Amino acid sequence: MLKLTLDLDTLKALIGGDTPFQLEIREGIIQTFARLHLKALINEDMISGLRAEIRGELSTMRESFRKEVVGLVAEHFPVVQKPHDPWKGVVYAIDKTNPKYLQLCHSLEKRAREVSVEAVNEILTALSEKLQKTIEYRVKSLEHRIAAEVKQQLTATFEQRVQREISRRVAALAASPE
Repeated sequence: MLKLTLDLDTLKALIGGDTPFQLEIREGIIQTFARLHLKALINEDMISGLRAEIRGELSTMRESFRKEVVGLVAEHFPVVQKPHDPWKGVVYAIDKTNPKYLQLCHSLEKRAREVSVEAVNEILTALSEKLQKTIEYRVKSLEHRIAAEVKQQLTATFEQRVQREISRRVAALAASPE
């Protein structure tokens, strides 16, 4: 068996041109890897993981905002009833005709928008960074696999051509009168 060892520059020289042989090998390699490995760049597990992260981040931000709202309400309105059950909330005496109520509503609405924008920006930044790192890792992995596949296919094609040439020469030698 013939063993062929190629580095990246040699591979580029062998398949980097536009001869029918080079185009055929290059197209075969591209099709094989696209079919086998490109689906793995972003898969359902990765998407599910990102969804879980988004839900967790939103839940954390929602709880933080809820505490902020409770703090603002407690600042401006008296407590009417404190629950004995820790699962029940405190009841405040809120007079909707009180100007503080309208100010508080306006402040809460403004803060809700700010928190929403902050949350979306934080989530998008985190997701973007995670996706970028994941894709970079997977692309590097694919590059290594592609190089190995190119080497394997070139070796196989080279061996086939060498075998055909040897067979042709042996046949020609056998057919020639001595």
